[in-house]
Amino acid sequence: MASPRNRMDKLVRLAALPLLALALAGCAAQMAYRDGRGLVEQDKVEEGLLKYQEAIAKDPGNAVYKAAFLQARDRNALRLLDQAERSRAAGKGALALQDYRRVLAFDPANERARAGMLSIEMDERHARMMEAAAASVDKKEYEQARLKLNAILAERPQHEAARLMLARVNDQFAAPVAEDALSAAFRQPITIEFRDAPLRQVFEVISRRSGLNFVFDKDVKADQRTSI
Repeated sequence: MASPRNRMDKLVRLAALPLLALALAGCAAQMAYRDGRGLVEQDKVEEGLLKYQEAIAKDPGNAVYKAAFLQARDRNALRLLDQAERSRAAGKGALALQDYRRVLAFDPANERARAGMLSIEMDERHARMMEAAAASVDKKEYEQARLKLNAILAERPQHEAARLMLARVNDQFAAPVAEDALSAAFRQPITIEFRDAPLRQVFEVISRRSGLNFVFDKDVKADQRTSI
């Protein structure tokens, strides 16, 4: 039969076990926290945030660990997003895409990163459509080019390159039509006969029959009479 002293020692050891486990967990949490901080400082953001989360899991009630995690996540997300937008503005879509993906890796709900990804995808699609429109212009397939350019501008009205190309295409598309109409008017024969008629009346009849419009110079006497 165990003595009272032995029973007491056993109870003390049993009571100490949870405290020992708690102390070990606290040490592990602190180590993970320190590792996380070091990794974040080395721009290994993803790995550092995982370490912070490990520290939080081992010591859920530690407000310092939670604050460090949120601060590191938000600060680095903002830095990478700003960097991505500078890259995109400089035409470096691949670099921008890489930074957007990094943000979404540790902050999947980040709306700014999601919007940036969609913008990059739109940029790439519009670049392909611009190439196709330029190829259509080279083949003088102006209507096809207009359809592609208008599709771009429907999604992004401020797309300057598409707007300028569309203006050039419209000029090319409209010019032959106007020229053909004018040529046809000049080729159309008409028969007229006037005796001692005002000059303005003669030209009004020619205008009605040919579809041509005439503008009189101020020095022309429109009431002068003529026979033709």
